[in-house]
Amino acid sequence: MRQLSLLAALVAVVLAPRAGLAAPAAATPRTIEITTAHVHFHDLGITATAMPDVDLGPTPALGMTRTIDRDEVTRALTAAGAPSVPKLPAQFRVARKAKRLATTDVDKLVRDAIDPTRIPRGATIATVRAIALAVPDGYDRVTVDLPAMPRRAGTVTVTAAVAFLAQGDVLARITVPVDFTVTAEALIPDVAKGAAITLLVRRGLVEVSIGAVAGSDGDTGGTIPVLLKPSGRVVRSRVIDKDHALSLEES
Repeated sequence: MRQLSLLAALVAVVLAPRAGLAAPAAATPRTIEITTAHVHFHDLGITATAMPDVDLGPTPALGMTRTIDRDEVTRALTAAGAPSVPKLPAQFRVARKAKRLATTDVDKLVRDAIDPTRIPRGATIATVRAIALAVPDGYDRVTVDLPAMPRRAGTVTVTAAVAFLAQGDVLARITVPVDFTVTAEALIPDVAKGAAITLLVRRGLVEVSIGAVAGSDGDTGGTIPVLLKPSGRVVRSRVIDKDHALSLEES
């Protein structure tokens, strides 16, 4: 009898729940790489027919991840009128897909994206100080914005603002120093202070030309004050060419 009691006690100890024993950890979901600004249902790789391709929110920034719960996907599908919801895993983890750019890639992208009309007469690109980097994959356009260039001959360095876009959405912004070789020709403004120019005033389909005087030196695409004749009124205007400026004021 004593042996049976000991055996029963041993079985009870083995079968009893162990306090403090952690439950098995849930499997980590695989990371799904996204190339668009927003995550959509079809990005999750779920095979299901007649499912609306609902927007599940923004894709995380490069180098970060985002977890989307099953309930969040279910609510989005139901709100979009899905006839039924397919079987889904507990969680999805998404990340922005990266694209590695070599130094030569960045150099070419910047050179190709610079608007030639933004480069002053007599200035040429000497060096793009590019470095290898990772940017979000999926971009379809690159833009470069150049600041006003200092008026001095020799080598001039400006910081170019480079944007990577996909369908109009900005995926990433970087800055790249660009060296320009500037000749003496670039020191001569397109419009000199005191020069006679024609101010164009546009209102809808109507355009009026007014004789005026440049209130400061300016280059094509830049903004200068223009003095109207004979009233003496000063109007903020954009230089179109050496002979014309367009009024930027409403009245």
